Amino acid sequence: MGTSAFAMVTITNERNLSLSVSDIRSTGKSFVVFPPTSFDMGPDGPPRSVSIGFIPTAAGVFSETVSIQSRSENGAEEDLVIVEVVATGVEPAPNQAPDIEVRPTLEFGTVTEEEHVDRELTVKNIGDAPLTVARAFTSAPAFEVISSIGFEVPFTLAPDEARNVRSGERLFWTDS
Repeated sequence: MGTSAFAMVTITNERNLSLSVSDIRSTGKSFVVFPPTSFDMGPDGPPRSVSIGFIPTAAGVFSETVSIQSRSENGAEEDLVIVEVVATGVEPAPNQAPDIEVRPTLEFGTVTEEEHVDRELTVKNIGDAPLTVARAFTSAPAFEVISSIGFEVPFTLAPDEARNVRSGERLFWTDS
């Protein structure tokens, strides 16, 4: 209560056809599915991760299901996969709080036109309670936060735990 936790569900296309995941949703209100909730996957393509958040409203065990609806490329096969999600909400300890530590700048150096440069930013919880990073973003159009396996947002850090978030810079030039 007062905090949240996140877990990843990995979706793999094991067919020889493209797969269209059309809808991913939770059956209740304690678990939240974060976008993307629909996407296409090529045959033998990389797996996709979808983040499921748990937001307890009381102490106790919560159990719901997440449904994943998909259709094959030829439309002949439609699948509904049900994933059971279970978590326990606990009362927070008194006088405990998370505290985030992040390096204030990230240096990309000189980047040429159409070049892509990635850097990792370390986020650390220096508090004594779990820290939830629900979103990572940049306000500068030339930069983007990159989601890839091992760098997914949202996530929760235990006290004294750290995780890297990947950021990239792309410069595109136009003649005016």
